Amino acid sequence: MTITNYYLSHTLNNFVEDQAQLDVVEKLQCIQNGLIQEQKLRNIFPILRKRKYVPGLYLWGHVGSGKTFLMDCFYQSLPLTNKMRMHFFQFMQFIHVELNNYPHQSDPLALIVKQLAKKNIVLCLDEFLVKDIVDAMLLARLLKLMIKEGICLITTANIPPDELYKRGLQRQQFLPAIDLLKKHTEVIHIKVAQDYRTLTASHTVQLTESKMEQAFSILTQGKSISNTSLIINHHSIFVKKRTEDIVWFDFREICCIGRTPADYLFIAKNFPMIFISDIPAISSEQRNLIRLFISMIDVFYDANINLFFSTPIPLADIYVEGDMQFEFKRTLSRLIHFRHQHSN
Repeated sequence: MTITNYYLSHTLNNFVEDQAQLDVVEKLQCIQNGLIQEQKLRNIFPILRKRKYVPGLYLWGHVGSGKTFLMDCFYQSLPLTNKMRMHFFQFMQFIHVELNNYPHQSDPLALIVKQLAKKNIVLCLDEFLVKDIVDAMLLARLLKLMIKEGICLITTANIPPDELYKRGLQRQQFLPAIDLLKKHTEVIHIKVAQDYRTLTASHTVQLTESKMEQAFSILTQGKSISNTSLIINHHSIFVKKRTEDIVWFDFREICCIGRTPADYLFIAKNFPMIFISDIPAISSEQRNLIRLFISMIDVFYDANINLFFSTPIPLADIYVEGDMQFEFKRTLSRLIHFRHQHSN
């Protein structure tokens, strides 16, 4: 199935026809064609011919414009097995873990990318956003090696390449990474005014604690329930209740200083259904908390977690002031999506 057919089959009953998205689909189809042709040539001449780099795509636009959906259409319809799709920060975490596995190598990053290239001709990264100085210093060489090894990059972002890591420390050292993105991927701004995730969002109030209890009771019928803490990376996370595949946290426990994205990845991997009680208002001074909250929702959303949550306030009032307003817009959109999953 072509990406065009895949896209149309998955939007027929959900979205209105959108020319901006269709234009992106056409670009992605050209990239698919190039990757398929390159793979055919590699299969015929596996040793004599070095893999040729197929230029990728940097797709940016406002929250809810369909960037992730379009990338997933590309990934799911690509008839190749040597492909990888990850959230950007998950990928960078993967790179850091791999670097620790080569403590005595003079150029461990080159070895990591070579291994990556053996298994993947294309890498799809969702939500390209650089905040960590360590990642910023690493990215120029990482991208250069990926291009050298012929790994095509398809990525989504909320901002154009020139805005990445804009006020970051030692940004001059990050600028080569921006140049590589602009040179080796086609940068497309998808201009869509409608946040598609809100088209069918319910306007009902958030789940109350009693409704959470009711939902948990129904979903765990016949299962063994405990309140045994989770042990993640040698530290405990208290739970309200849990079964083998469903877990219920209080917000103050699951989203507090000391938690890391690695914790959320572990939880998402082991519990496809998660309950979170009492999401509060987060003030502008609580910068670490809002960063952690955004990270948690990103992980759960990207992992297709079935999330139930309660909050005593409207979703839009969770974070009303502060310098993370731009990032929170994406989180708000995703919370609305989660809410709609359970509104019927």
